[in-house]
Amino acid sequence: MSLLRITLLLLFFMSGFFAFTTMPGSSFNGPLPPLSGREGQTALLLAAHVRALAQDIGPRHIWRTSSMEKTVSYLEKAFFEMGYKVSRQEIPAYETTALNLEVVIPGSELADEIVVVGAHNDTVAGCPGANDNGSGVAALVELARLLAESRPKRTVRFVAFANEEPPFYFSKDMGSRDYAKRAWSMQENIVAMFSLETMGYYSDEPGSQCYPF
Repeated sequence: MSLLRITLLLLFFMSGFFAFTTMPGSSFNGPLPPLSGREGQTALLLAAHVRALAQDIGPRHIWRTSSMEKTVSYLEKAFFEMGYKVSRQEIPAYETTALNLEVVIPGSELADEIVVVGAHNDTVAGCPGANDNGSGVAALVELARLLAESRPKRTVRFVAFANEEPPFYFSKDMGSRDYAKRAWSMQENIVAMFSLETMGYYSDEPGSQCYPF
């Protein structure tokens, strides 16, 4: 029995190691194909969102009240122009109120099954956050645009979370934690969540990218 336990334990750790160090299929090599017209438009819009957030607005957190107001206004305007109704979810924190923003595409067949696509819109202090997490927010907005006329089977929610960076990280004031708590209290059936985080950093120097590690 002891030998069996040891064998099972070794198999467990080996399977975990395998999961973290292998990927299905093969990695892409060589020059990328040219972008299609639609992909080119998306690339320009992604860049415009990152510039608006990181360059025009800059560091975004509740101690720079005007920056968060500008961020909320920018995102609401973008979603409104796509035809979405934007819901605000208030999060009291540090004697002020932060906001999660949510837009929804109702499911056509399995409406009670919810897929959440989220990205946090705040930054660490003193950082414009082009990558962390302007890139994720840009992807969130563009996914919402590309899917605005779709009719998915499941309900899809696009959520811009507030208060993810320190000192909120792992605290009760995190926007995503508050969102999850509300969903739990309402017994919502969230079947999947995609977190769009720091998607803009890369290097094309040979040997600089290695995944899995």
